[in-house]
Amino acid sequence: MASFPLSPRLLAFPVWGALALRERLLERRRPVVELYLGGRHVLPDARALRSIADAPDVRGLHVQIDSLTEGWASLAAAREALLAIRNSGKFVSFELERCTNAELYLASAADRIWVRPMVQVHLLGVGAALRFAGDAFARFGLRFDMESAGAYKSFGETFTRAYPSPENREAMADIVAGLEQELEDAIAAGRHITPEVVRHAVLAAPLDPEDAQRIGLIDGALYPDGVRSELESLFGREYARVPFARWHRAHAARVRVERWMEGRRRIAVVHLGGAVVDGDGTPGAQVIAARPVARALDKLSEDDDVAAVVLDIRSPGGSATASDVIWRSVERLGRRKPVVAVLGDVAASGGYYIAVGAAEIITGPNTLTGSIGVVGGKLVLGEAFARLGVHTELVLGAPGASTFSAEVPFDEVQRLRFRAGLQRFYRAFVDRVAAGRRRPYDAIEPLARGRVWTGRRAVELGLADRIGTVDDGIARAAHLAGVTSPATVEVRLGIPTPRWLRVARAFTEGVAPELRLLPRLPESARLLAEHPGVPLLLWPWDIDVK
Repeated sequence: MASFPLSPRLLAFPVWGALALRERLLERRRPVVELYLGGRHVLPDARALRSIADAPDVRGLHVQIDSLTEGWASLAAAREALLAIRNSGKFVSFELERCTNAELYLASAADRIWVRPMVQVHLLGVGAALRFAGDAFARFGLRFDMESAGAYKSFGETFTRAYPSPENREAMADIVAGLEQELEDAIAAGRHITPEVVRHAVLAAPLDPEDAQRIGLIDGALYPDGVRSELESLFGREYARVPFARWHRAHAARVRVERWMEGRRRIAVVHLGGAVVDGDGTPGAQVIAARPVARALDKLSEDDDVAAVVLDIRSPGGSATASDVIWRSVERLGRRKPVVAVLGDVAASGGYYIAVGAAEIITGPNTLTGSIGVVGGKLVLGEAFARLGVHTELVLGAPGASTFSAEVPFDEVQRLRFRAGLQRFYRAFVDRVAAGRRRPYDAIEPLARGRVWTGRRAVELGLADRIGTVDDGIARAAHLAGVTSPATVEVRLGIPTPRWLRVARAFTEGVAPELRLLPRLPESARLLAEHPGVPLLLWPWDIDVK
């Protein structure tokens, strides 16, 4: 009796049939997807949100927010996804339990915004708090002996100064002004009011709900039962409600089966988040480790099923040598297939270094990027030890042997030589950017010098190609590869946290949460202490949306 091998697509038919049946049942009720954000519930990926726009089984999206923790670029990407849902003809509404910059910026993409009756609208505008610990470290005899290449490379100022340099103050003022403009313009466009009205609201905030409703920032102040009544009047008393996570699991499974059965070529989306470090990284740490990233990119280069690659980069930078190794892998991968970099909340310094090896760079309007400069130094502990009665005597076989000693600062010759090394790396960084952006060195260098730019300014200056999201990156990569309707494959790198370590962390945080409040050396300071003399590509600040 002849036997015939079963096609994998034929074997998938029962799964496909079950999903299709589920879809037909959902279509009969056409539910409203509900999303709760607060506590451990974080904002979904913008691509996941955007999938609602093309889903025929969904009537609308209702979002309830207790708190948001995402950064500027993540909120901008999610807001674009909400606008896509709204423009597809589906209804989008927001129920806010608090209303600050972040919540109102995101919710302004919706058809309706309701707040709790006793919630004030804190549209207070954008600000940044720059902290300088130079005097504090000096009290304990601690000294960070720092050098930098680039007048705006302000990373070292955190540990060496009491106040910002004029360059640091100038750059930060420009960034804050750009983000403030983005916030006000977005809210004005979403709420169909003038920017002048929004600006007046910012200057008058905090606002009572009645005043915010009168000028058009919100649509009303309601308790939860009042919101339900409003939704019932829109969709009918028996409207179906489906949690976003449940709906998206079913939707994503159906899409995966469809694309697998059609055998589409794939676009690989490589997620790179955290500090850039050498070697393999640490289990459980959110880092971009040079060795596994380079290895993964090399494998993607050889995979004929992958037509193009998108790099989703969210990093303040880190090790200069690790950034250079990853850049080299990106550049080599780009010779075989198109590579598009998409910049997240922060993709600056080493994070931007990685991106310039790509064929195109896409950024969010509020992304913090650039910071093309190099910094390095060491933590000097000699005076601190002396105050404790610990005295050290250095015995040197050559004058340069104390260059990276924690006992003494650089001498004049050591400083000059170390500074020359940083300048060499700075020139290489600018060279990489100039080559990637296909512009002369002299055109890029004035835009470097360690200065940080918003994504919108980066596009204007030619440091990035366009404003967009990961979805836009996938579309561009597919276009460059000549692929229509591609499937995607997600690539996430990192060493999983061992179970015993997860249990230990949960125990210490649950039993003694005050341990998290104890003063700790900043991560950037620890990096300097553990790697004296290593050139670093880091940017020092985080700008809160609140």
